[in-house]
Amino acid sequence: EHYKFEGSIKTMTIVFMILGVLGAVWAFFDNGGWNHNSRFWSNFLLNSYYFNGMAITAVFFIAAHTIGYGGWIFSMRRIFESFSSFIIVGFICFLIIVLGLVFDWHSLYHHWTHPAVGDTIVGDKKAFLNIGSYAFFAVLFFAGWIIFSQWMKRHSLSSDHSVDDIAYNQKGKYISAGYIVAFGVGSSVFSWLAVMSLDPHWYSTLFGWYNFASYMCGFLCMVIIVVTILRAKGLLAFVNESHMHNINMFLFGFSVFWTYLWFSQFMLQWYGNIPEDTMWFVKRFDVPMFKILFWVAFILNFVFPFLFLMKRSAKRKPWIYGIAAVIILFGVYLVNKKK
Repeated sequence: EHYKFEGSIKTMTIVFMILGVLGAVWAFFDNGGWNHNSRFWSNFLLNSYYFNGMAITAVFFIAAHTIGYGGWIFSMRRIFESFSSFIIVGFICFLIIVLGLVFDWHSLYHHWTHPAVGDTIVGDKKAFLNIGSYAFFAVLFFAGWIIFSQWMKRHSLSSDHSVDDIAYNQKGKYISAGYIVAFGVGSSVFSWLAVMSLDPHWYSTLFGWYNFASYMCGFLCMVIIVVTILRAKGLLAFVNESHMHNINMFLFGFSVFWTYLWFSQFMLQWYGNIPEDTMWFVKRFDVPMFKILFWVAFILNFVFPFLFLMKRSAKRKPWIYGIAAVIILFGVYLVNKKK
């Protein structure tokens, strides 16, 4: 099967790309350069991190099913592999952010690049929170993700001409196991550097898992949207209702998992009542827009999918799970923006 990227889909994509560029330019010049064009750089970080997270999760999804003998994904595997191409784009975006740190183009991490005198909390973390560590870990993790994802993709493509299926499957399991290690360590540590260090006075031991749940929900939503569009055009003939039911089951499950982590993180810090923890929420709850986003994100990422996708029939009707995927994808984006 070969999908031709043309017609209304292509036109709409180009229009949104142009709007995105115009929006980025507007964000850059809107505040007259105040605070190192913070609006532009915060949006740049948000989108780079958000979409890269979905890309590396796509490869993790393949790796986990390869080790677990999940053969049902092979009808959609090429779509998952196509998502991994964005990891290279993500690397370029974070390379720009690293250069911004070196040449002082932005103030995203001002709290630890220019710490206040007497700030012992940031001072205790200076061995980890410094420009050298940020650059090193960014290159290291992206190199691992790109190498393993490309290796897995080439191995998958070579399977079309493989004679020894047993040897092929065994090699695929070894590559997948290596990627799972690179993903597990890299995604957690990188989330601390890229996002949690925006406010180095606050930390959460659940942050890596919390981000993983967001990655997975976003990735599954993108899969549902892409597969639904392709099936509507007569492609993916081997993808049936059972395949879509499985994908939607994963989406339903990870939306509940996200809520579990969301509640656990909030509850433990409220119960512990440690000033360094609770201050993050106290300061932000004084901002009306944050409080609105807080509850809207909860509704879109838990209440809505829990009620909308609970029924078995909902997981098999394209118009239902298609609408759900779009709404949850937006909800996950709000979660990342709220961070």
